[in-house]
Amino acid sequence: MNPAPDADSAQRRRERARNSKAYEALCLSASRQRSRLRPSWAALSHRCVDLTDIPGVSAVTAQVILTEIGPDLRRFRHASAFASWLGLCPENRVSGGKVLSCKTRKVKSRAALALRLGANSLSRAKGYFGEFFRRMRAKLGTAQAITATAHKIARVLYHVLRTKEPYAETVFHKCDEHARRRAEMRLRKQAALLGFQIIPVPADSAT
Repeated sequence: MNPAPDADSAQRRRERARNSKAYEALCLSASRQRSRLRPSWAALSHRCVDLTDIPGVSAVTAQVILTEIGPDLRRFRHASAFASWLGLCPENRVSGGKVLSCKTRKVKSRAALALRLGANSLSRAKGYFGEFFRRMRAKLGTAQAITATAHKIARVLYHVLRTKEPYAETVFHKCDEHARRRAEMRLRKQAALLGFQIIPVPADSAT
C-alpha cells in the first residue's frame, strides 16, 4: 500500500483551509478599513482606474491594497522598489562573489498576502498570467510560482496606479515579441562568429 496519495490530499486540504482562513481575515480587515475610510472611496473611484481588470486582483484584493498602501505610490522610486517593499523580490546574499541565498524576505504585509492569494487563483486561468504561473510552476515549483506571479501583479499594479492607465494584456505580448527578436539577433551574431548562418524555418514546415 502506498500512502502518498492520501498524504497529498491531506496536504491539499490543509493548504485550502489555510488559504480560506487567510482570505476571510483579509475580507474582515478590508471591511473594517473601508468603514473607517468610506468618505474617500468615492473620490478614489474617480481618480483611479479599475484595478479589478488586472488578473488575480479581486475587489477584496484591491480594497486591501488601497487601504494598506493607498493610491499614491510616489514614495517608491520604481516598480522594483515597490515589489521589494512587499517582500516579493529575491534577496541575494553574496559572499566572496558566491551567491549564498536568493530567498525572498519575510514581510508581514496584508497587501503582499492578498497578492499571493490572487496569484494562486491564476493556476488554471487563461491568458498571459495563467500561462506564466503554469510555466513558473513547472520550472520552480508551486511556492516560487506564486511569489513570481505575485511579483508580476505588483509591478502591473504599480504601473496602473502611477500612470492611471487601464490594464492591457497586449503589453506583455509586445514584450515577449521584443524578447524573441533580441534572442534571435543574439543567436545570429553567435552563429556569424562561428561561421554559420541561421535560416528561419516557416511555421508550416516546422509543424
